[in-house]
Amino acid sequence: MPVDGPSVMAAPNRCHITAKIMQIQPSAKYPDKWELEIEILTSESLEGPNFATAGQKSRAFTFDTSVAIKVGNVVAGQAEFIGSRGQGVFQLTQLALSEASP
Repeated sequence: MPVDGPSVMAAPNRCHITAKIMQIQPSAKYPDKWELEIEILTSESLEGPNFATAGQKSRAFTFDTSVAIKVGNVVAGQAEFIGSRGQGVFQLTQLALSEASP
C-alpha cells in the first residue's frame, strides 16, 4: 500500500491474496465488522492496479464471518484497497483458511 505522496483515491481494484492475521478485533462501531492487521504473503491482481505487496503489513477489515479466523491463521481471499495513499485499508471478502494455517 502506498504511504507517501499526494492523497488520491484508489482506482477500482481487486486482487487475490494470502495473508497472515497479525491482529483481529471487533469494530467498536459496527457489530458485524472485524478490524484486522495483516501481513500479505502473496498477491495476484484480478482487476485494476494491485496495491498489495508480499511482505507488506496493512490494516484490513472484513464482514465475512463464514470462516472463524484468529491471530496466526493464514487466510486466502479477495482484497480491495479502499481509500487514499497513507489512509487506505483493504476490504477482505471470500475468505478461506489457507493450508498454511496452524
